[in-house]
Parts: sequence; structure tokens; C-alpha cells
Amino acid sequence: MKPEVKYLLFGVLTMILATVPPAIALSFVDWRTVAGVAYLGSLAAYLAASIANWRVGLWLALPLAVASGLAVQFAHNPWLAAILLAIWAGARGFSDAWGLSGALTLAVISVGFIVAAPPTPHSSISNALFVGLIILAVALWATLIACLMKKHNMPAQPPKPLDRKRAYGFGVTLGVLVGIATWFIVDLKLGHPGGWIILTLVIVLQPYARDGVTKGVQRSAGTILGFFVAAGIASLIKSPGILLAIGMVVMVIAMVPMLTGKPYWQFAFGLTVAVVLFSGADASVQTADYERLGATLIGVLAAIIVSLISIPFSKAYSEKIGDAKF
Repeated sequence: MKPEVKYLLFGVLTMILATVPPAIALSFVDWRTVAGVAYLGSLAAYLAASIANWRVGLWLALPLAVASGLAVQFAHNPWLAAILLAIWAGARGFSDAWGLSGALTLAVISVGFIVAAPPTPHSSISNALFVGLIILAVALWATLIACLMKKHNMPAQPPKPLDRKRAYGFGVTLGVLVGIATWFIVDLKLGHPGGWIILTLVIVLQPYARDGVTKGVQRSAGTILGFFVAAGIASLIKSPGILLAIGMVVMVIAMVPMLTGKPYWQFAFGLTVAVVLFSGADASVQTADYERLGATLIGVLAAIIVSLISIPFSKAYSEKIGDAKF
């Protein structure tokens, strides 16, 4: 077996071990509403530890838990929710100065989904504290798995720090855009689709304006293709359990393009199919399909508009520092 294939298979299996068992365990003990949140939280910590190093995963665990608890607490207050997400997204943008954006992106997305559709576990303690403790536990678990399996994983690529002024400017732009979007999402009670808007903004908006436009086009293409595939699967299969199982398999397959650096539309395609089937297992696949498509296109449009507006400023700064890219 080629080393690249061996690394890829082991990486996918390790990711499953780090993320799936906590979500399944929570489902079995009747805390199903927290299972999806736990999956995203553990995946965020795992990617941070794998892409960067275990110290970053460990460093992320407590802030991620606190932000997740606050997201539950602020989920019905547009101003506090907007401030929380603006700070969280801005910090992710600033992390580009150390080359950590890829490692921390999912941490923002995880908190975004919580504030848009907060889980209601109905535990003996407050929901905010309960969710925060769950996220802390799963983040530490995922970091431990990443640490133990690190030597068997594909060698990590060295970080590529961004020029600090560009990173700080990008962080402010991303924070403001995500903060404004969060205010509307919470005020209008958009629920789960609001989480997809935040996800799209965080992924599509890039430090270089041209990259943002390109990624927006690829995300739209992958989402539209995934929309039709998910609808086709749902028309043939009606069992929620089978839909959930197919979604989990597709989610694992969707990670392959991400881990191997393939064009982004491939990951967006697989992610769309997987998440729509996840959502539809509890409700209507068709509804989840249309909600995800609409939310993604709204997020892409907003991110592309901001990217186009920023092109003159990005170009002027590129010329100032002698960088051909803008």
C-alpha cells in the first residue's frame, strides 16, 4: 500500500474514533440534541491538534467550551450573540498571522451552529453549563486521540503565516461580517439554516479577495450538486436510520478531499449530502435540502460582495508590500 493511501486511511479512521463515539454515547443516554454539537466540537479540536499540534488542540479546548456555553446563554439575545461571534470569528482571522486559520476554522463554525440552534438537553444543571462541560470533555478526548495517533498520521504541513497587517485587517472584516449576520440570525430566529450562513461566511471569506470569490463559486457549485444528490437519495430511501447511516458514511468520504487538498467543491458536495441526510433523518430531507441550499447561497453572496468591495484595498496593500496577489 502506498504511504499516501496508508496515511489517508489511518487519518480517516482516527478522525472517526475522535468524533463519532462521543456523539453516539450522548445519543444512547437520551441527550440526542447535544450529539451534533458534540460531534462538531470534537471535530474542531481534532483538526486543531492534527493540522497544527496537540498543544493547539489542548489550548483550544477550554475557550471553545466557554464560547459554546456562552452561545447557549446568548442564543436569544441578538446583541450578545453578535458580539460573541464577532470576537470568535475575528480571533480566527487574526490567527492567520501564525498560519493557524485552517486549524481554528471549525471552532468558529461549531459555536455558530450552537448560537443559531442551541441544544436543549434538559439536564439537572443549566443548559449553558452542561453544553460547555460536554464540549470541554469531547475536545479533550479528540485532542488525546490526535496526540496518541500523531506519529501514524500524514506529516503536518508547516504553517504559512500571513502578513500581520493583512491578517488583522481580515480578522476585523470577518468579525464584523459574522457579527452582523449573527444579529439577524438570532433576531429572526432562523435556527439551523442560520448556522449554515455563518459556516459559509467563515469558509468563503478569505484574506485575499480573489481567493474568496473563487471559493464562493466552488462552494455554490458543490452545494447545488449535493442538493440534487441528497434529494435523489431521499426519494428512494425513507428510513431515518438508513438515511443517518448513509450520511455518516458520506461524511467520512467527504473528509478525503479535505485531507488530500483536492478542489474545495468536492468537499462542499460531500458535506452537503451528509448534513442534509443527517438533518432529514429527524425531519424532512427535502426541507433540510432547501434550507441548506438557501442559507449557503445567501452566505456565498454576502461573502463575495464583501470580497469584491475589498479588492481595491487588497490590491493597494499588495502593491505596497510587493505582493503580486490580492
